[in-house]
Amino acid sequence: MLLAALPREHYRLGAEPGCGPGALTRELAGRCRRLVASDVVAEAVAATTAATAGSPGTEVHRSDVDDAAAVPDGADLVVLCDVLHHLLPARIDAVLDRVAGSVPAGGDVVVAHRLQWPAEAPTDARAVHRRVCGDDRFTTVVEHVDDDLLLHVVRRR
Repeated sequence: MLLAALPREHYRLGAEPGCGPGALTRELAGRCRRLVASDVVAEAVAATTAATAGSPGTEVHRSDVDDAAAVPDGADLVVLCDVLHHLLPARIDAVLDRVAGSVPAGGDVVVAHRLQWPAEAPTDARAVHRRVCGDDRFTTVVEHVDDDLLLHVVRRR
């Protein structure tokens, strides 16, 4: 679903902070000339490194979602999949500030969350999506909402 929602077939520089085990990263690598994937968990970095072995232009490293290394300047695609609801609102704002400061006008940002996520997540996924879609630095270009998934692609103004 997420790959089908991408407005462009190819991106110059993609970033996937909070990449997890790398299944999505492997697919994104085929859509990006260069892809920077990161996670704060060492095991996730190792799994993503293995999953993307042989994917040219893919870099995997350990960093948190609001670190500068997680979203390099000039990224024209940022994918935040099942990540932001793990953060408190102030950190969500920090991530969005980093993204808005790094993504040039016309760049795409994907925010996706499964709705059956554990109750211990500190922020409700719906609240996260309202925050992202209500941010005047972005305009919504794709919206998908069903019983299982919230997915928005917003474009940097």
